[in-house]
Amino acid sequence: MAFNRLPTEMVFTIFEIVLALDRIHDPELPLEEIDQHRKSLFNIRNVSTAWNTLLLSSPRVWCAINVSSSQWLVQEVLDRARQTPLCLYSRWVRTGTPFYRSRDSGSTLSDRGDQIRTIRFQEEATYIYMLAMLLIREGTPNLRTLDLTKAIAWHLTDAESVSEQLDLALPNLRYLTGKGWHPLSGASWLQNLKSLTLTPPLSFTPKVMAMLSACSSLLQLSIHVDDCVDVEGLPCIDSRTFTWRSKSPNMRSKLFYNFAFQTVATVV
Repeated sequence: MAFNRLPTEMVFTIFEIVLALDRIHDPELPLEEIDQHRKSLFNIRNVSTAWNTLLLSSPRVWCAINVSSSQWLVQEVLDRARQTPLCLYSRWVRTGTPFYRSRDSGSTLSDRGDQIRTIRFQEEATYIYMLAMLLIREGTPNLRTLDLTKAIAWHLTDAESVSEQLDLALPNLRYLTGKGWHPLSGASWLQNLKSLTLTPPLSFTPKVMAMLSACSSLLQLSIHVDDCVDVEGLPCIDSRTFTWRSKSPNMRSKLFYNFAFQTVATVV
């Protein structure tokens, strides 16, 4: 049977597999693969008028939005996505002014706050950081994954400036990655986290310990710190990975030690 004679539902199922739609909100899916989803989508559209029409009428395939794209492209994808749960990510593209720097970026996305399920902003850019903070302040009640790099700017050098603004109601947040910052122990949503990853610059301070103690439902914890780690008192979780730089003069400064504890019983 010719492909163009297949039932529409079957064709769309094939598209779902090719575009990996069931993995877009997976926090472990590399951003490169999410970006490839976008490229594959536009390539498929160019195959035929029928395929293009089908994709344009299928909101679910427009769930991933690169906020580093141009403003007109982001708006076009948003219009096509309709009420689809959204994955917002940042990945540099060779274009003009990126959407996240536009005057209306915050208001455009905050109107879709209920739809945002994933935010993965890994660029060290002030405007991207500010966009994430605005969206969270305006309300993202269904956000499940937050992957945020602290902006490198003179007024954002204190990691707690990020933490304090994230001490908000995020009832459905389950997966958190923080580069250069960590949540405060008073954040009520910490008890719902399933996975937590913290990366340098980070020191294993009493504040970090207090925050970890509040994460009562963690299943996976990954901490990359600049000093040694005392594992006593860490929350009960099923798997742990600790990484730290060696400060020994006999080791290269970038050498890492990795320890993986498969069960809490192995930690003594």
